[in-house]
Amino acid sequence: MTDAQVSPAKIHLEIFVPLSTCACVYQQFLDQIFAVLHPYKHCITFQVKNGASPEADKYEIFQNTVVVNGGEKFTRATELETYLRKIFGFH
Repeated sequence: MTDAQVSPAKIHLEIFVPLSTCACVYQQFLDQIFAVLHPYKHCITFQVKNGASPEADKYEIFQNTVVVNGGEKFTRATELETYLRKIFGFH
C-alpha cells in the first residue's frame, strides 16, 4: 500500500439469500461472492442472512443481495468486486 492510500476500517457485509429454499437456488451466488471476498478476508466481516426476513424487507431486498455497511446494495459479484477494489485499492 502506498502512502497515498489510506487503509479504511473493516467494512461489514450482510449477504441476503433465501435460506428457507433449497441451497441450489442461491449456491452459485454465494460461491461467486465468496470468491470475490477471499482476497479481502482481513478487511471485512460478513453475515449470511435470510432474504425472506423483516431485515431484508427493511432494505427492500427481493433477490440475492449484498448490503455494505447498511447502505450500498449489490446483486452481482462483479459489481461488489469493483466496489471493493475502489475501497481497498488492491487486487
